[in-house]
Amino acid sequence: MAFLFEKRENSVQITGFDGEVTYLNIPEEVDGLPVTSVAGHAFSGRQDIREIVVPETVTELRSFAFYDCRNLRKLTLSDSVVDYYDGVIRECIALKEIDLTIRAGKYQILKDLTGDSPEEMHFRITVCGSDNSGNSGSTHEDGHVVFLTFPSYHNEDREDTHARAIHPKIVGAGYHYRQCMNRQGIFFREYDRIFSKAETDGIRTASQIAFDRLRSPVELTEDAKVMYADYLHEKAAVILDDLIEENDRDLLEYLLYDAYPDLETVQTALKLASRRKRTEICGMLMEYQNRFKKEGNRSERENDAERSEQVNDAERSEKLSNAAQSDGSAHGGGQSYSDRGDQPNPSNYECRSNRKDGENQSKIKEDTSYKGMTFSLDDL
Repeated sequence: MAFLFEKRENSVQITGFDGEVTYLNIPEEVDGLPVTSVAGHAFSGRQDIREIVVPETVTELRSFAFYDCRNLRKLTLSDSVVDYYDGVIRECIALKEIDLTIRAGKYQILKDLTGDSPEEMHFRITVCGSDNSGNSGSTHEDGHVVFLTFPSYHNEDREDTHARAIHPKIVGAGYHYRQCMNRQGIFFREYDRIFSKAETDGIRTASQIAFDRLRSPVELTEDAKVMYADYLHEKAAVILDDLIEENDRDLLEYLLYDAYPDLETVQTALKLASRRKRTEICGMLMEYQNRFKKEGNRSERENDAERSEQVNDAERSEKLSNAAQSDGSAHGGGQSYSDRGDQPNPSNYECRSNRKDGENQSKIKEDTSYKGMTFSLDDL
């Protein structure tokens, strides 16, 4: 079993593979010559391939190279591919994960990939060197990783019988998200701005977008950060069910740290995790639950102390005001604290929320270790 290829003058084009293969790692060279191209239809219709790795020597992917590989789940490649022909990954309906490396600052490959398939796609983009984003032209740290989700979409034709016409319509947020880039970079702020469109596509897609932006916050504004965190907090119960079902501990960490779900939601999730025998997730939820209770008690004590201090301040201010009024009356009338608007009003003080943005979250994030915990799932 081996790769099939054709030699060119100074390079090699891969034309197929003889035999079955699950992990297709295209070689960098054959017989001492660099592999620079994958031929059209080289692997189209293959049902055995689960993952494909394209080396950085490859600059050309011809038409329908991986067309209709219906079990293909992951594709790894880089911006070395400058000639991307039509239909390379079309009908690869299981392809959800794409690992893309940007070395030369060329984002055309990202636009080509997202434009070639209407399916939902999850990208892990590693940027090496300066990244001049199409949004603001800012330069980011070498080797930083960006996670981005592009929702699905489809075309739908609606017939107008009275006008005897067909009206095409694009359904789904995916088309709008695919416009958030050009050859030079990604428009991160536009990507964040259209989040409401993703919400209509369902909680799973929207929550993945929120997770991606919070864990790789390139050009993420404070308003966008709050928007994503609030969404995850609001939908925490449904999201927790999905994460437990998928046994996704990485995203669970982000949910607990950034969305700060309430205690009741976590307790319900803990019971579900126990039934599913998700031992590590149970440990994470129990740790969060304990810290939540501790932080809640501490916050209540702080609030009580603060309220007491505010009342004392108000009483002292009232005494000073009364003294000033008495002194003013004795000297022909003076201006009181109340008249100047300086007197504190207890009703104007608001108790701090138990959910302190940033403060409690950071405390929960500290020293979160679960492997050392010993507990029985039957006790939960």
